[in-house]
Order: sequence, then structure tokens, then C-alpha cells
Amino acid sequence: MQVFLVLPDIDRRSNYEYQSLKPKDNETAEKFADIHADFRLLTDEEMTFRTVNTALPKANFPTFVFSVPLIADTRGLDSVLRCCSKNIELYKVHTDLGDSYHLVNLLPLEDCVDEKKTTYPKFPDGRPMAVELYQFRKEKFSRYSLFRTSFYPAHLLVVVGGPGADPDFKSVVEEEGLTGLRFVEVWNDGGREILPHTMY
Repeated sequence: MQVFLVLPDIDRRSNYEYQSLKPKDNETAEKFADIHADFRLLTDEEMTFRTVNTALPKANFPTFVFSVPLIADTRGLDSVLRCCSKNIELYKVHTDLGDSYHLVNLLPLEDCVDEKKTTYPKFPDGRPMAVELYQFRKEKFSRYSLFRTSFYPAHLLVVVGGPGADPDFKSVVEEEGLTGLRFVEVWNDGGREILPHTMY
């Protein structure tokens, strides 16, 4: 069993492979201010994003300023809905170039992190500032492969080889050749070493 962190397809030098999206103004950006909390957008307003790196190709999952929520085109959305809880917020969003995407916000937060064994820097009030090395309680994984945790909701995670009957999101993305995401292994139960590194 493995757990992967879902990240935009950007290398360590911030070189982009695909177009990315940013909020068009401060008012739109403020809708995502509570990205590290169990936030709900709960908005009836249509959101418009600004397209960046327009000379690059479009991706099924264009890079957004945050990892959560996920931005997907129609093919990307289909892959997400096959692998996650149906308790989601789903919004249609538009770009300044006239493209349409779906914003997917997973709402249920799984309580599967072993907080005593997980390594993380803390804020003064004890909340995690980031995660350096995950540890999970296997018996707490749900049947959905794509999820967020109550411990650190800003991370979108996917479990491979978990207890669920649903297809795992990583395999779906790779088998269907969907673009815009990469997967970084953050935990496994096979004894392979995972080196600590700060993940915001």
C-alpha cells in the first residue's frame, strides 16, 4: 500500500509544462484564503481565472495557485468522480481566454493520519504548519482512493493498493494519459525509506 501527494506538474525550478490558472483579482483569491482549513466555498458567483503561460499546451488539470481545490477539464473531472467521495463542491469556472473548467472541492476529511508518529513543524497553537514525514493508520483508510485529511486538509492525497473497491486515482490518470499532475510518494507499508522533506 502506498500514499502519494498530488501536485501540479512543475519541476523544482518552477518550470511549467502546461498553462496555469490564477485568480483574476484579489476578491477571487480571497475565496481560497482558508486553504489550510476544512473550507467550503459556498458561492453562487461564477469565477473567472486568468490564464498564465498561454504559449504552453493546455492540461486536463491546469496548475492552480493551490493544490486544493482541484481544477479539471471534462476528462479530468470524470477521473476524479470515479475515485472520490460524492460529497463534494463542484463549480463551473471560466478563463479570460474563454475556456471552461470544473473546480472540485473534496469536503469529507479522513481521520487516517497517525499524528503521534507523523513529523511536522507546528504553529504556536499546535496546528501543523506543514508535513515533513507522514505516518498513516491503515485501518482508517476509506474506500475512496482520492482524499484529504482532517490533520492537514491542504494536501490532496491518493492511496494505491488500499481497501477500497474504487479505482485508484493515480492509475486512472496514468492509464488515460491525463496531464497536469504528478504524484510524489509520501508513505508506504513495504518498508521502503521515505526521506523527510517539508510539504506545505
